[in-house]
Amino acid sequence: MFQDGRDAASAFVAAHAVSVHDSKAERSWPRRHTLADKPNYQVVSDYPLPMDRALSLSWHLLRQEPFGDPRGPAGAIPVTGGRRALLIDLSAEACDNPTNVITNELSKRLTKGEKVADAIIKPSWVLDENGKVRYGTAVVHTIGASVHTGWLFFGSVAR
Repeated sequence: MFQDGRDAASAFVAAHAVSVHDSKAERSWPRRHTLADKPNYQVVSDYPLPMDRALSLSWHLLRQEPFGDPRGPAGAIPVTGGRRALLIDLSAEACDNPTNVITNELSKRLTKGEKVADAIIKPSWVLDENGKVRYGTAVVHTIGASVHTGWLFFGSVAR
């Protein structure tokens, strides 16, 4: 299961919560075992890997202890290329043409292979007495970054 975020502990808590929620919502019998059944995690790589390499490593490690044990910890691999959010502050000068400012800022901050998924202008615009925008914030979501964007959690679960 992939979970975005750079901090392993926070990402595990979020992924675990989603898995618990999904398990309860499923209401099937016998209940499918998932990450919800894992008590904790163990980081298995000191550096982030692209998702395809992380998946390959996880399949290899599933055959080994402690990850092959349904009662053992989940494995945690830092991953590159996932979704990330870039915040771009738009000053008063920038607000005359926010599209150009966003484009210019992205040209400095995108990593090799990273692409824009979507962009949201946050409703933090403040207008002056003439109705002109004074400042705001853009949130640009990207995928494919060559930097650490999340965690792949894996492990054997009881059947």
